[in-house]
Amino acid sequence: MKLNNFILYLLLLYNSHCFSQNLVRNPSFEEIYDCSDPFKSMSFDTSGYNNNYGFTKYWVSPTLSTSDWFAPCIPNGFSNNAPHCWGNDYQQAYTGVAFSGIALYTHQNTPEYMNIIYREYLQTRLSKKLEKGSGYCAKFYISAGVLPDIGNTSILLSDDIDIAFTKNRITNYRYDFFTSVDPNQNYLIPATDYIEIGKNTWATDTSKWYKIEKTFIAKGGEEWLTIGNFKDDAHTNLKPLFANNTTLSQAYIYIDDVSVTELPAPLNGSRDTSLCAAALPLALSANTGFDSYLWSTGDTAQSVSITQAGKYWVRGSVGDCGTVTDTITVQLAVPPVLRVSDTFICSTRLPVTCRADGDYRQFVWSNGDTTRTTRIAAAGSYTVTATWACGQSTARLTVQTVAPLPHIALGRDTVSCLRGRFVPVVLSAPQGLPNYVWSTGETTRNIVARSPQVYSVASENLCGAVEGSIDIQGCAPVVYIPNAFSPNDDGNNDVFAVYTTDAVVRIRSMQIFDRWGQLVFVGENFAPTLGNSISSSIKSSGWDGRFRGQPAAQDVYVYLIDAEFADGTVQQYKGDVTLLR
Repeated sequence: MKLNNFILYLLLLYNSHCFSQNLVRNPSFEEIYDCSDPFKSMSFDTSGYNNNYGFTKYWVSPTLSTSDWFAPCIPNGFSNNAPHCWGNDYQQAYTGVAFSGIALYTHQNTPEYMNIIYREYLQTRLSKKLEKGSGYCAKFYISAGVLPDIGNTSILLSDDIDIAFTKNRITNYRYDFFTSVDPNQNYLIPATDYIEIGKNTWATDTSKWYKIEKTFIAKGGEEWLTIGNFKDDAHTNLKPLFANNTTLSQAYIYIDDVSVTELPAPLNGSRDTSLCAAALPLALSANTGFDSYLWSTGDTAQSVSITQAGKYWVRGSVGDCGTVTDTITVQLAVPPVLRVSDTFICSTRLPVTCRADGDYRQFVWSNGDTTRTTRIAAAGSYTVTATWACGQSTARLTVQTVAPLPHIALGRDTVSCLRGRFVPVVLSAPQGLPNYVWSTGETTRNIVARSPQVYSVASENLCGAVEGSIDIQGCAPVVYIPNAFSPNDDGNNDVFAVYTTDAVVRIRSMQIFDRWGQLVFVGENFAPTLGNSISSSIKSSGWDGRFRGQPAAQDVYVYLIDAEFADGTVQQYKGDVTLLR
């Protein structure tokens, strides 16, 4: 089917000659098993479908109340002998000669019956289950019924005529109105999912049949139909037809020609479509067989022509069930997304394969290729043009390359030392690298080497990683402790001291012991002597050879020295020194 000839098949309700088969068997109560029983009430069980009891085929009562059947075959003198119903009440059938009747409301204001909620229902099993999402039209005819003793009964009207469609049979068999009197009897079927089919229909003319109908959407699987009033007394709508000051009030209706017909297609369906802009204008057509049409455009013809995308509806009216509406959304086709990805690769990996993605049929690349993929041998900008149902789309991609990185040179390994102390060194990586990662964790081009060790730096790009390293060494600190000194005030070697470069920042402790272990000198937190000799001006930097203010004896003494270095470490020195006189 061409897009510009696209037909919208409306899901509209046909008139009566277009209805599908009635799913209600024996809809006008004409088919019977037996007419010899003068009291014609519906059976209380579905066994009535299969036996020869005196009531109409396929219809039952779902409670122990007495739903009624009227036909002229009943012997004269009995109330069910139509058209002479209920004594003086006269009613012809709407179709054929038979019909049924139920009480929608009954109230008897006497102590034994005051609390009874009395209802009558008609129930049948449909010829097939309802289909989920399908539309149906439920319809039947009603007329007000009058009880035989009109002088002693208030005849009421009610528009609470409901119809329920259920998957399983709904029943209420708990009580028997005629064999026992229980103030708590209840014949109400408290259904909650029902259709108020008779709303606002008041059968005020007892000689007339009133048509009531309703369209609905099936939930799926329903096969039981039940007609009656599912509301309690307090919520039932009533108004008087013949009001008398009596204890008995009743709303009673005759029912004939019950039908449930499936609509040709589900209601509120849609045939949404997407088309090229060139397909406009587009003809939308409704099915034939309707009395009138109304489109959202305001047109009332069977077909309309639209010139732009949008949401459109049409409402058809014909037959007994009123109107039904269907919608269609017409969209202009949107080109598929044509996807290509820019490529950034190492120059050594050319040529590279590039791909165009999207729901397209044909492709033409700027390098001449005509397949979905292409091989690109050089960096540059490329385009691809692709064809779809409504035209063409073009996309652009860029191929960029990067060269391999050069080797990183940090220089030769070196020693950095001044007077026995390590001197920090600035290390510089080559300029122009895309990134820098040092072994210290730093990511700048230049770093400061603050201690002796091997330093390395790495950088990488799409071609791979490169790395360079350098070994920065320090010098061992110089510490000289003499093994003898002569404190004779000649200005030469008069003090026992620690001689060092500036690698040692202080002497934490110096202890001198004689050969018997007696402490003869202790000094704390003083500066070492720089160089390898000591002058008279810094005699206080060590032991001057005195003990308790007097010259110590010439002898061999033991020393214990704790020296602190520039990096915070402490080293202990042990040995002996000879004091000479």
